[in-house]
Formats: sequence, structure tokens, C-alpha cells
Amino acid sequence: MVDPVAPPVPLSVAASALLRARWGVGLVFFVNGAAFASWVSRIPALRAGLALSDGALGSVLFAMSCGVLLSFPLAGKGAQLVGARQLALLAGGVLLLMLPMPFMIGIVPSLVLVMLEVGAALGTMQVAMNVLAVDVQARVPRPVMSSLHGAWSAGGLAGAGAGSLAAHAGVAPLAHLVGVALALAAVLAA
Repeated sequence: MVDPVAPPVPLSVAASALLRARWGVGLVFFVNGAAFASWVSRIPALRAGLALSDGALGSVLFAMSCGVLLSFPLAGKGAQLVGARQLALLAGGVLLLMLPMPFMIGIVPSLVLVMLEVGAALGTMQVAMNVLAVDVQARVPRPVMSSLHGAWSAGGLAGAGAGSLAAHAGVAPLAHLVGVALALAAVLAA
């Protein structure tokens, strides 16, 4: 129902706000994909640096997956309580803060706990950004969900490419991931 007292919102203002929302959600997808791929690109350095056996590396990766799965139901409640936008930004900030942490840990049990936390931040951000994507999709007259997931893939491509270049150039994984975290934090803050 239209409020007869309130002036109508000009179409260009509404379209502009929707475009900003779509781009904003796309950037969140990009950051999530870039952060994940950046970390994955440095797994060989982590393995070599800590002389991880196949079993130890499997435990580290399993812990990350457990963190992702455990975060899903909590993230859904969190999105209801604080809002999906705030949760996506908070989880993104935690993810970026945690991104270089695996290269600051020297023992496998502590690394497993850190990776559980990295996974939880990654999963929480993914739930929140998909809630935002559904909201944007509901307001846009044509399908946009695939383009938002394409932004995640573009982030993955950028993160993996930068990680590959950093590894070939001999950049230490810690320095690389701190740089990635700072750059992606600037994107999230935009």
C-alpha cells in the first residue's frame, strides 16, 4: 500500500540503491573466494614448513571443513539476530584476521584449532552472503544469483593467481597472506 503523505521515491534513486546492493554483495562474494583461494594456494608451503605428514595435513584440512559445517546453523541464527550484512562483514573481518594465522603456528594441535576457526569464519561469511544474495535476487527483475557466484569464482581465480605468483617469486606465505588480508579488508570496507 502506498503512503499518500510520503513522496514517491524516484525510480533512479531506487535503481541506484539496488545496483549498489548488488555490487556490494558481489564484492563480499569476491572477497570470500579470494581469501579461500589465497589460503589454498599456500597449502604446499604450510606442509613443507611444518613437515606435515599426509595424516597431519588431512587433519588440518578436516578441521577447516568441520569449522565450515559447524558454523552453518549458528550463522543462520546470527543472520536473524544481527542481520546478514553485519554478519557477513564481521565474519569477513575475522576470516581476514585469521588468514595468515596458520603460518604463525608451529605445532599441529594448535594449527588444527586455528583451522577450525578459519573454517567457521569462512562458513559464517558464506551463509550471510548467500542470505544477502537471496535478498538482492528478490528485488531484481532478472536472475543475478549466478553472477554473484561468478564473483566468488573470480575471487578464487584472483586469489589463486596471486598466490601462485607470490610462491614463484619466493614471497613468504605469511607476508603474502598478510598482504592479501589487508587488500581484501580494504575491499570489504568500501
